[in-house]
Amino acid sequence: MAVLADGQRALSGSWDKTLKLWDLTTGVVLRTLEGHAHSVTAVAVLPDGRRVLSGAGRTLMLWDLESGTIIRTLEGHTEHINAVAVLPDGRHALSSSWDETLKLWDLATGALLRTLEGHAGGVTAVAVLPDGRRVLSGAGRTLMLWDLETGALLRTLDGHANGVTAVAVLPDGRRVLSGAGRTLMLWDLQTGALLRTFEGHASTVTAVALLPDGQRALSGSLDKTLKLWDLKTGACLASFTADAGIGCVAAASDHLFIAGDASGALHILRLID
Repeated sequence: MAVLADGQRALSGSWDKTLKLWDLTTGVVLRTLEGHAHSVTAVAVLPDGRRVLSGAGRTLMLWDLESGTIIRTLEGHTEHINAVAVLPDGRHALSSSWDETLKLWDLATGALLRTLEGHAGGVTAVAVLPDGRRVLSGAGRTLMLWDLETGALLRTLDGHANGVTAVAVLPDGRRVLSGAGRTLMLWDLQTGALLRTFEGHASTVTAVALLPDGQRALSGSLDKTLKLWDLKTGACLASFTADAGIGCVAAASDHLFIAGDASGALHILRLID
């Protein structure tokens, strides 16, 4: 799932092979994007708010949201894609896959610019740092920080007891939040130190998202809950229970959240102080 810059609309990808554009005020589906031959497992919105990149099977598709048409198809992975992220420049994107690689793409031409190799398992999560020059990826129990210009591995973060399933970089670009098993961990990227551990979920964490204030985070889990965390104290500030395991989460604002569960339901939640 991804929220558009206006905070009024969001995109979701599904096992039904489609993407849907939603009006968060009314809950109405504004557009359905069809064209993938496999379940949609990753989605990211470009900074211009007019295009979206999605991953399904071994293929990435770049879409025009206004017309619903496919602009470009990107192919190169040899196994299914797990995650996508668009760089701040809006011209490049990263994808990660079970083929144990990350790939850097030129969205204007569709060219594959670089392949990052080094993980010992399928790469299940990826996040670009605010500087647009570094990327963090998760595979197995390990997080890796990469230099996109050189392809060099800058740092490895070890500490999770389970496979990493989600990762998000804080706005300061110095800290990162990762989810694995029932636990979330907050890391210092400059030193590699583990700053805090968040515990409370009863099953695997499937998704994490940061609120715009940079002080709080959301996590979704197969335990059917969505939890709001205070990053300074580690306290769980709120919890929402769905009818099925949570598959994706996103924050539209400091008070408006979206979560999708395994039943196909999309939940729009407003935090009341």
